[in-house]
Amino acid sequence: TQDWPAVRGVVHAAGISDERLTGEMDLASTAAVLHGKAQGAVILDRLLPDLDFFVLISSTSALMPYPGQSIYAAANAALDALALQRRGRGQAALSIGWPTWIGLGIMSGEKGEARFRQLQLHGIGGVEAEEATGLLSRLIASAEPHVVVYPADWAVFKATHAGRDLSLFAELLPASTETVRRFADISDPAERRQRVEEGVRDAISRVLKLPAARIEMKKPLGNLGLSSLLAMELRNRLETLVERPLSATLAFNYPTLEALIAFLAGDAEPAADVRVKTSAPGVALGALAALSDQDAAQLLRRGR
Repeated sequence: TQDWPAVRGVVHAAGISDERLTGEMDLASTAAVLHGKAQGAVILDRLLPDLDFFVLISSTSALMPYPGQSIYAAANAALDALALQRRGRGQAALSIGWPTWIGLGIMSGEKGEARFRQLQLHGIGGVEAEEATGLLSRLIASAEPHVVVYPADWAVFKATHAGRDLSLFAELLPASTETVRRFADISDPAERRQRVEEGVRDAISRVLKLPAARIEMKKPLGNLGLSSLLAMELRNRLETLVERPLSATLAFNYPTLEALIAFLAGDAEPAADVRVKTSAPGVALGALAALSDQDAAQLLRRGR
């Protein structure tokens, strides 16, 4: 109304997350995630060019997205880019890449709590609301157009992201130490296989939240609840275990505990990429992200 003072600052915190793998994305879900966060920021930019502060609540996902977060990561990357653009025009702007605000927003409720626990397993922490508001009050006057708040256990972060390009975090990561005997250095095949079996069984147990004793050698992991997202997490854990990159279709190519052990211990030949019927018959899936959860579950349950 006419009685209200002029708007002198904005804190843009709108946003939703809809976790989907690439094969599950559609225009509606993409638009829903981009609309409030990215498009909303563009509208505010156009309507309010001359402000004392223009703060965009971005996310660390723009730096290190996890499976299912590509649209959300893109929306946050758009905020970071907009802040740089406004600064280039001589206008106020700051985009803050936040970690989880513990128990709030998209990390509230059972689903949010479960997601945060998964992040913690990868060494990534969060901030309490009081801590976050204190940081916001200090960062709002930052001379930089883009800052990131990234609490982490860097040793765990490094160990659980083996095979990834972590050059962005190079100054934060601890130096490598040879405290664990590498599987490749174990010359005795029986000992190596035993160590691999223990590690793979433990990884599956942690991902599926099941007692290790319930994981049968020949039972398809899909029958135990392994979804496409969990298959990606399992692949990440096993990369850490064997210290080498593994295929995104690992759980499809080797869909049982027995098959995974044989492959990782070097007893099996590499399997071909998974193929499924599509509108273009014979299309090879070079990455797990191309499968929907429904397709993934069917393949995992029948062991390809």
